[in-house]
Amino acid sequence: MTDVAPHRGESLLMPDERTSLDDCHVRFYKFYQSGQGGIGGRPARLNEFAHMGAIGWIQPDGEVAWKCGGSLIWDNFVLTAAHCAVDERNFRPDVVRFGDLNIFSAEGDETAQQIKIAEVIRHPEHRFSANYHDVALLRLERNVTINKAVVPACLWPHQEVRFKRMHAVGWGQGDSGGPLQVKLMHNIRETPFIVGVTSFGLPCSPDSPGVYTRVAPYLDWIVATMKESGAPVDEQTFNTTTCAHRYVKLRDYYDAIVTKRNGSRSEIDAFQQHLITRQGLPPFVAKLGWGNGTEANDNCYGVIVDEDTVLTVADCTELKG
Repeated sequence: MTDVAPHRGESLLMPDERTSLDDCHVRFYKFYQSGQGGIGGRPARLNEFAHMGAIGWIQPDGEVAWKCGGSLIWDNFVLTAAHCAVDERNFRPDVVRFGDLNIFSAEGDETAQQIKIAEVIRHPEHRFSANYHDVALLRLERNVTINKAVVPACLWPHQEVRFKRMHAVGWGQGDSGGPLQVKLMHNIRETPFIVGVTSFGLPCSPDSPGVYTRVAPYLDWIVATMKESGAPVDEQTFNTTTCAHRYVKLRDYYDAIVTKRNGSRSEIDAFQQHLITRQGLPPFVAKLGWGNGTEANDNCYGVIVDEDTVLTVADCTELKG
């Protein structure tokens, strides 16, 4: 599995003046640079994209042809492209495989879950003769077992997309239906938010951009369809805060606090990374002092919450009155 930055297209710009702090998670999000792997991509870590699923068609000889990708968004629902509802033989897909780092080898098989598809639900306005409304849901035959290797993603519910760069995730062939996403930081974790579904084009090609179906306009249809199939969801299910906290303990730690990664295990130093590091202060922390060079004490710091605002404790706002 690799993730790629498909192109550097500009999205809607954010205003220079802030009117609230509600935009912090999008204004200061971090984009992880691509490395080697695929075309402009890099190999993924185990559990890095725990929502990613490979959609397969069982062949007459028993082998599985993996022709599309999708994103787990609930215990038993996968979001994908509508054109992945059938293959060139007009057969619907049979299975989805999660938690597998490499679907072409035994690598990652110990964490993999392969589950049959019970129902394929295309958007009612999709037509195979066109590329519009290219979104679908797959209802699985049973719930996945949720763990660090297999965790549902969140959906970006807003029409406005402020991120200038995003990740496209897949295995390199058959990536239609896979996610275009960002990872947003909260506390010491990261949660993936699906912004778009891979529709058509060549997302891994430097010469031809990929085209994606924006998720937000279809959120009501997604929730209503899942609800009709018995899922206990409502209009708050994919609220950004609610969703981010749903599986927070299973999410990846963000890189700033990780001192060592060993397979699916991470060693962290949250205290040191949030206060003082050997390289000095992290970029979001300020040490407080007075104009004459006097420091209040060794423990007076503040958190930068805006370009000209630092949040601290009351004891650090005065020195001897």
